[in-house]
Amino acid sequence: MSTPSIERQDALDECRVTRERVAATYCRGLLDLVYEAATVHRRCHDPETVQCASLLSVKTGGCSEDCAYCPQSAHYDASVDSTELMSLSDVVTAAERAKVAGADRFCMGAAWPQVSDGPEFDRVLSMVRAVKEMGLETCVTLGMLEADHAKQLSAAGLATHQGEISLSGVDTIWVVHTDNITKITTQHPGW
Repeated sequence: MSTPSIERQDALDECRVTRERVAATYCRGLLDLVYEAATVHRRCHDPETVQCASLLSVKTGGCSEDCAYCPQSAHYDASVDSTELMSLSDVVTAAERAKVAGADRFCMGAAWPQVSDGPEFDRVLSMVRAVKEMGLETCVTLGMLEADHAKQLSAAGLATHQGEISLSGVDTIWVVHTDNITKITTQHPGW
């Protein structure tokens, strides 16, 4: 892998999370934080534009993780019926409806603790490709990802993965970003 440019490295250093930075942020006033967030947002986005996203649960409930806050967990009675992974054609139909309704971003969520290789992940890759081909920005939340899964999702056209990334025994985090994978070295190896 090539060495990041000085500008890119500065940006990565600026985003590095430390206990000191968390404590300093926690102690700042709310309106100062809102102002800074709005300033960053305006620098990176048109302030007159609102992104319209649509979220579809492509696999609902039955997750084996014991997350007390999550209604997808099989450990709690949250009145969420478990479903199998949706078919590609059903997801495409839902994405078409979302686009007609004004969405420019289509997010797909699966109640899994982590991604596993196999036919279901291959189907998710097909979903990402199909939604991307429709001209919608693609987003998924699939639980924990390994670096190889992130690379495959990015190659399929994924813009964003929202969720956890496995950090067991590694000193880097792979973040799926628009049309590429960004490697971020963690501050604390093994964190």
